[in-house]
Amino acid sequence: MIRNGLIFSIASVVANALNLIFNLYLGVKLSLTDFSLVALFMGLLYGLQVFTNGLSVATHRTVVLTGMVGWLPQIVKKCAFFAAIWLFLTPILAHVWVINEIALASFALVVFFMPLIAYMRGFSLGNDAYGVAGGVFVFESAIRLLLALLFVLIGWSAYTYASIPLSFLATFIFATLLWRTGKTPVSIWRHVEESPFDIKFFFYSVVLGISTLVYLSFDIILARTFLNEVEAGAYALLTLLGKVLFFTASLFGVVIISGVGRSVREGQATQPVLYVVLAVVGVILVTFLSVMYWFGEWLLLTFFGAKAMAIIPFMMLYLLAISLFAIIHTVTLYHHTLGRYKVTHTVCLMSLIFPLYIALTPPSLAGFIEGMFLTAFLSLTALFFIIGFSNHN
Repeated sequence: MIRNGLIFSIASVVANALNLIFNLYLGVKLSLTDFSLVALFMGLLYGLQVFTNGLSVATHRTVVLTGMVGWLPQIVKKCAFFAAIWLFLTPILAHVWVINEIALASFALVVFFMPLIAYMRGFSLGNDAYGVAGGVFVFESAIRLLLALLFVLIGWSAYTYASIPLSFLATFIFATLLWRTGKTPVSIWRHVEESPFDIKFFFYSVVLGISTLVYLSFDIILARTFLNEVEAGAYALLTLLGKVLFFTASLFGVVIISGVGRSVREGQATQPVLYVVLAVVGVILVTFLSVMYWFGEWLLLTFFGAKAMAIIPFMMLYLLAISLFAIIHTVTLYHHTLGRYKVTHTVCLMSLIFPLYIALTPPSLAGFIEGMFLTAFLSLTALFFIIGFSNHN
């Protein structure tokens, strides 16, 4: 189980590293005008990702629990419908954002293919095809980077935005070929009885994804809003460490969905799955925190130079807060997979403490870090309380 999770985790790390190179390279090579369009596309992509990740998780869970899913025809129809809506809105959005209509219309490829790829990923994970899911994940990031390099090298920098929609078209073709070869345990294309779509599970999966964005993305927007440019830049620098820690520790979430779903289907206890994953997450967190405690100042100064001086005093408290969030995410995902939605919406509501704290206290870098830790601590406390209360009843 952990071995399969490790395969997908390594693929996720590679894919995220390629995405980071993609953004850094284009940030250096493109003009501000061209890069702003790429940044807009990536922002839209991340927003859409909240919903597609929910679809992937719902598909993964349904396949594990029932052994079938059969949603592909319906998903294709819905993707076509939403892509058509995007094309209909394109002239309006192009006018609002002052963007070429053809360029903006190309994002319809993302709207159409991204959910299909997410469905395939969930289907792959549900059938223990972790290598396939990870391979498609890496291919998507790699082909996007290669297309961007190609556009820049041939002098078509103004069209670099096209690397994003074209990467999803190419990834869909690649994923389809993988499944068509028959190398995977089950064919995604075979006709099966359609399983009921658990709209409640999907809804809470989306809400859980949005709540995670509060301390992984929305916090940066708040920093840009409430802090001066220097402090906002320092906070953004600090969040790079937080994202590395959180994503590394949370990559084994796929193991929880597969392990818990299979245990439920076979009538076995599910707690051992949570304990094993928590043990792995604990090792990752302790190792990361130990390295940063002993060598963090040296590492930050080596990579970021004098800029690091502004964040060194807050580094450990911030990383401790992110560690608590990683534990919260792991435990919440376990209960979420079991359909215990009280846990899910409790954690989601607790995530609102951070923006409220920022809005009601004097703005400062120290205040942001304290607010982040307070939110994590109170969220973990509320999580234990609601789990204990539910078990008691």
